[in-house]
Amino acid sequence: VLPSGASIGAHRLGDRAQLLIVTAGEGLMEIDCERREVAQGDVIIIPPESERAVVNNSVFDLKFVIIEA
Repeated sequence: VLPSGASIGAHRLGDRAQLLIVTAGEGLMEIDCERREVAQGDVIIIPPESERAVVNNSVFDLKFVIIEA
């Protein structure tokens, strides 16, 4: 859960890919300097070695599940 106004700063996870599934709310996802809006129901594939960040710019909690491979 990412509360309103909170963020997860830019970071890399090396050789691990991630699948991020948004289960509630909306916000911004940035992958390798490419920013896009995300919302409930979105599934985002984050490739290995990429830089990623998440921002909750809404008034509601942003909830998501992350699966690493």
